[in-house]
Amino acid sequence: EVRVARAEMEQHCKVAWVVHTQLSCRRAAMVERRLATMLAEQGAVVTEQTAVVAEQGRTIVAQAEATQEQSAVVLKQNEQIAALISRCTTLTSTSVATNHKVLEQERVIVG
Repeated sequence: EVRVARAEMEQHCKVAWVVHTQLSCRRAAMVERRLATMLAEQGAVVTEQTAVVAEQGRTIVAQAEATQEQSAVVLKQNEQIAALISRCTTLTSTSVATNHKVLEQERVIVG
């Protein structure tokens, strides 16, 4: 009887251990699934944020390119203005010289 009782107890212990192990495995699997779901959700958020940052980067590059083009236009306009100023200076100098000659001729005529 003792042997039978001991064998039954050992059998019950084995069954209890198997049940405990199965429950532990199930809990672990459930936790693992929850963690996998959370990681997938976080991954989706990170992917979305990465797309937003990439779009912002493209916008910044486009703005930089537009600014560079505008700077080139302004530089060209500045060169044209400088050329006009130079031409005006030359014309003014010529006009002043002509006026001096006219004044000299008037003095000669009047004098």
